[in-house]
Amino acid sequence: ITSAAVELGGFDAVIVDDDVTDSKPDPAGLRKALALLDADPDDTIYVGDTMGDMRAAAGAGVQGV
Repeated sequence: ITSAAVELGGFDAVIVDDDVTDSKPDPAGLRKALALLDADPDDTIYVGDTMGDMRAAAGAGVQGV
């Protein structure tokens, strides 16, 4: 997305597979987003639709729903 120079208004952070070395269920993408947003994992909810999403959330220390 970012390499295609697409403008994404309304988002404070956008993380794509190319931004991390491992994709979900590895929590690297979520951890990167938390760092970019200076967000506390205890105050964060991750909405996903797969068990891989829930494993990534747990690995990043955030609540997955």
